[in-house]
Amino acid sequence: MAGIIGYGEDALTFWAIKNRLDEILTKLGDRYDQSDCIVFYRPSFGRGGRSTASFGEFDAIVSTMTHVYLIESKWEVANRSPKRRIKLSEAQCNRHKIFAEYFGKWNDAMGKLSLTAGKPEEHLHNIPTKKIVSTKNELANHLQFVISRIATRRDNGIKKELKNVLLFLHREEDEDLSISVEPEDFTLVMVKCPSSIDLEGDSWFFDMEGSLAQ
Repeated sequence: MAGIIGYGEDALTFWAIKNRLDEILTKLGDRYDQSDCIVFYRPSFGRGGRSTASFGEFDAIVSTMTHVYLIESKWEVANRSPKRRIKLSEAQCNRHKIFAEYFGKWNDAMGKLSLTAGKPEEHLHNIPTKKIVSTKNELANHLQFVISRIATRRDNGIKKELKNVLLFLHREEDEDLSISVEPEDFTLVMVKCPSSIDLEGDSWFFDMEGSLAQ
């Protein structure tokens, strides 16, 4: 099998979700059972646009028995300051609000129609500039596929709690980092990354196969 070399935020996010999920959920205070976990890596809900129903993609969605975590990732790249404030973009914040509105409307017993309650020309309550997705749109199928698998608990059908997470990926040597996140409704989880494979150890290229086998 060919060796795979990863680079940057997307590869590191996959590495963290694949290799450090126990650590991430422990830091979130989630006492999960692995059999109840569902992970979506970079699920797409269409390219974002102010006048469309599409709203982009999360870096990951992780579902446990009791919670659904909507994850945005950031990586420590050029700014090596020990104290940093990470401010998420308007598009990123809106993505979480939009998904939360659809998630809140979901009803397992009703299915697809409850997901897109309202007429196609109506707009979302949380983001008034966004139209409600049409039931005939491919985006509605994506939403139904994801939400139907994560929204409610299998044991009693109760809706799970939705949480916003900022996954911050940093180097092994950065022990004294102090990170704050804006907006404050995002929970910060910091994960150390594998070492770079170049001579200087500072490139953010790393061996995906070797790292995942750790």
